[in-house]
Amino acid sequence: MANNTSSFVCAVMGISTIKDSDDLFVNAKVKGTIKTGTEFNIFNFNEIKQKQTKSTVVSLEIQNNPILIVTDSNVKIRVKDGKNLNLRIGTVLFTDDILIKDIEAAYVNAIGDYYISEKQFTLNDEDLEKMSMTDMAEAWRLLIYFVTKNKELQSEENSKIWRGKLDKLAHCLCDRILNSEEIYVVFDKRTDEPHLFSKTLEFPNKKVAISPPDILIITTPYLKKYNENNTNENLEVRRIANNEDKTAIRDFLGGVFYFNGAIGVEVVYDNVAINNQMLVAPPDFKNVPKQNIPVMNPDVMRFILLIGQLSEAETEESKKKFALYYDFLFREIKKANFLIPVKNDGNLPKPDKDGKITLEKGMGFRLAFSKGKSDKGAVKMFTDWKRFRMEFDDSWGALVQPVSAMIENHDCVINQCKFQGLGCYITKEMYDNAIAKENLNEKNSDK
Repeated sequence: MANNTSSFVCAVMGISTIKDSDDLFVNAKVKGTIKTGTEFNIFNFNEIKQKQTKSTVVSLEIQNNPILIVTDSNVKIRVKDGKNLNLRIGTVLFTDDILIKDIEAAYVNAIGDYYISEKQFTLNDEDLEKMSMTDMAEAWRLLIYFVTKNKELQSEENSKIWRGKLDKLAHCLCDRILNSEEIYVVFDKRTDEPHLFSKTLEFPNKKVAISPPDILIITTPYLKKYNENNTNENLEVRRIANNEDKTAIRDFLGGVFYFNGAIGVEVVYDNVAINNQMLVAPPDFKNVPKQNIPVMNPDVMRFILLIGQLSEAETEESKKKFALYYDFLFREIKKANFLIPVKNDGNLPKPDKDGKITLEKGMGFRLAFSKGKSDKGAVKMFTDWKRFRMEFDDSWGALVQPVSAMIENHDCVINQCKFQGLGCYITKEMYDNAIAKENLNEKNSDK
C-alpha cells in the first residue's frame, strides 16, 4: 500500500543508469505528492499485454539535492530494480488511488513534452525503435495540434520540414502495424467487414463530397476506453492475429484496401491516417492478359459498404449520406464487371484457374437466380471471388458481365448473402434512372 501522505502520478521523461546497481533514475514531472519509500504502480502504453508492476521510491532529487518529499514538481526519482521494469519514455508511475483519466493525461503530457517540445519531433532510429504504436499515434496527433496552434509552422518552408518528419514516423508506424503480433480493428456487424469511417463534406457552393474512407485500428492500451465509450451497438472491436512469417496482417489489410475499397488506416485518431499504398502495394496486373485479371470491384464495394453501414433511422443526415453514396455507387456500377455464378449441364467446360468459363455455341448452362421483386426473378452477381465463394463452391464457375447486359431481362442482386449490408438489389427502373442522372451530371461537368 502507498503511504497515506503520498499520492502521485507522473510519466517518465528521461532515464539514467546507476553504476553497480539495478536501480534507475527517471526524470518526471510529478502531479501530487511523492515521498521516499512510497510503493507505486507502473504502466506502459504499449501493445504488450502486461500485468501491473510495482516498485518503490528509493530516493528523490531536485537539481542534484536529495529530498524526502516533493509536491507538484519536476523531480529525479530513483526506482528500485528499475533495469528490470521496462521503463521507457511515457511509462506512468502512480499510486493506487489515481484515476485512469489522470494516468492517461500524465502519459499524453509526457509524449508531448518529450517528443514535441524537447525533441522538436526530430526522431532518430533509436527513438522510433523504443516507441510503441500508441506512442506514435499520440505524438502524431500532438504534432498536428501543435502546428495548427502555431502559424509560423504553417509556412511553406516549415510545413515541408514537419511533414518530412511526420513521413518518417508514418513509415515506421506502417512497419510496426505489419509486424505486430496482433492488431485490433473496428468491425461493423451489419456487413461483417471493417467499418469504413468517412465524413460528409459540404462546401459553400452547396456541393457535397465525402472524405476518403478509412478503417480504424485501436491500440491495446486504449481498447477498454474505446469499448466503454462506444455507443454504436453495430460496432465491435475484433482481433487480427499475425502469423509466424508476418503476412497475415498484410493480407488482411490488402483485402480491406483492394476488395473493400478502404483508402487507408486510422490509428486511434482520425487525424492519424496512413494511405493504403504505404502499407500494402496495390496488385500489379500490368503484365497480365486482360482476360486473366481477377474481377475486383473495390470502388463498387466502397459505396455498398458505406450504404450498408447507414442506420435504419431516416434522419436528415442519413438521407443526405444515402443520396450521396447512392449516386457514387451507380457511377461505379456503370463501369464495373461482375461475376455471375454458372453451372453446366454436363457439356460446359470446366472453369479455368481463375474460375472463368468460356462459352461456345450450343453449350448448355444455367445461371444462379434469386426470387426477385418481380416475376422475372433476379440474377445473382458478385463483386469479387471472395464474396462469390462465400455462397458458391468450386463446382460453380462464373460469367463476367456488366449489370447493363442483364438488367433488360432480369433484376440484379449483388453479393446476396446473410449480411444484407454487403450487397444491393437493382431493378431496371433504378438502374435507368441512376444512369440517366449520372449521364446528365457528366454532360453538365463537360460544359
